[in-house]
Amino acid sequence: AESGMNMARIAALRAGLPDSVPGVTINRFCSSGLQAIAMAAERIRSGGAEIMLAGGSESMSLLPMSGNKFAPNPWLVDHIPQIYMGMGLTAEQLYQKYKISREEQDQFSYRSHKNALEAQAAGKFDEEIVPLEIKTT
Repeated sequence: AESGMNMARIAALRAGLPDSVPGVTINRFCSSGLQAIAMAAERIRSGGAEIMLAGGSESMSLLPMSGNKFAPNPWLVDHIPQIYMGMGLTAEQLYQKYKISREEQDQFSYRSHKNALEAQAAGKFDEEIVPLEIKTT
């Protein structure tokens, strides 16, 4: 329950959408939102839907396997320990395999965010990012 139950369904209902509108929660940690958007796009392209609403959220503080109160599954630790590799160790692996330094990774991240902000300000995402008005009670 602490990881949000069916967060997408709850969000849809709290937004005032009718019970007939389905909701699905996807858990892929850092890429959950991106996965939701990809699945929504696939559904539209295949003709399964005309309109989809997709997004993501994350609260690492409430997850015992990877949050601030690390409590790993003993079987996984014994059999598949690499499953617990976080983003910091992933960055180290990038350096080891591709010789991409921390500074280069930080510079790439900065440029990526800067480019995204500039593209958004220039209207390049106007047909992809739409405002969503939320009713407050």
